Amino acid sequence: MITNPDWRKPTSKPLFHQFSLDCIDKLEYFQKKLSERKSDEKACLKELEQMLSREIKRADFLAFALKNYTELLSYIASGKVCIRIHRDEAGMIWFGVG
Repeated sequence: MITNPDWRKPTSKPLFHQFSLDCIDKLEYFQKKLSERKSDEKACLKELEQMLSREIKRADFLAFALKNYTELLSYIASGKVCIRIHRDEAGMIWFGVG
């Protein structure tokens, strides 16, 4: 435990975005649609991008989610409903699933 009152404390906090339950439901729909091949993959991904851009306002989080959409959809397929995008102070971004 640090007891020195002069110890430098971080000035910024790590950031995260919690996906809403409505967004999780829509992501589940997209996951099923892609897995069943009911739609053209390019068209479905364009639709996914539009939906995620309404949910995620931070450009870096949106770009991460789109780049890693297969990982994101795999969490949905496994029944996970508490999904976050985290960013630490060093700029590293990852999915947190609970």
